[in-house]
Amino acid sequence: MAPINLSAEQACAIVQATTFDVFNEHDASKRRQLMEKYWAPGVTCFSPFGIATGYDALDQVWAGLHADEKSTWIFSRSGDLWLDFNLIMQPWVYGPPEAAEPAMKGWDVIHVDEDGKVHKLYALIEGMSTHVHTA
Repeated sequence: MAPINLSAEQACAIVQATTFDVFNEHDASKRRQLMEKYWAPGVTCFSPFGIATGYDALDQVWAGLHADEKSTWIFSRSGDLWLDFNLIMQPWVYGPPEAAEPAMKGWDVIHVDEDGKVHKLYALIEGMSTHVHTA
């Protein structure tokens, strides 16, 4: 897959839709519309919680993120967007909207395909890893 040159405007729209709009949207049909607009059908999300491929699997990830006491929690921007060709990185925080400290901090690393849709999403969460590294 050859790199494409996303504009800053395109990258901002993709990050807004991916990291904030989709994962903060509680209406399932609106969330699905956003997924279909910005994500490839075989989109894969890699996170410390596992690997999820496709819209239905990512809906399950969404349900886990907003379960129980986390039903009102939101993702918010916490720093600058980084863009390199078709790779975007956005730091975020997640937790109750009015909390002094977020419950979770991390970065979304988004890989965009030739069609300008999210192909892969890597959710990196501060303090969590899928592999233990020993020096």
